[in-house]
Amino acid sequence: MKTTLNLDDDIAAILQEQSRTQNKPLQQVVNETLRAGITQTTKPADKPPFRVKPNSSGFVEDVEQVRLNQLLDELDIEEHLAKNEGSISSPPEAMSLEAAYGSVEPENKPEDFNEITAIAKQAKAEKTARELNDA
Repeated sequence: MKTTLNLDDDIAAILQEQSRTQNKPLQQVVNETLRAGITQTTKPADKPPFRVKPNSSGFVEDVEQVRLNQLLDELDIEEHLAKNEGSISSPPEAMSLEAAYGSVEPENKPEDFNEITAIAKQAKAEKTARELNDA
């Protein structure tokens, strides 16, 4: 098959040098070089295949790992907030109770933010306990 290739100058120089030193036509050197490169890249590796050995995770059946991940995320957020408490220089913007806590609504609507926080945490803890008991 006849094909025109545009080679980089450094590659063309190397191929021409090999053609001269091996006393072979340039076409033969190019074909041999391409063939060697293709077979080298398609050979399977000499390394043994990688095997994954399963290990017991220690999870009890019927425990939803997604919920455990959500709980871990929430604990990470609480830990981060506890470490960085007081590092915010500007006061938080006013927001509604629903925007702050989603569907968690306290039985009464106190104006004290600390009391709202305590009620929301208690409601979340009770909900999580119920879900874990149901599982």
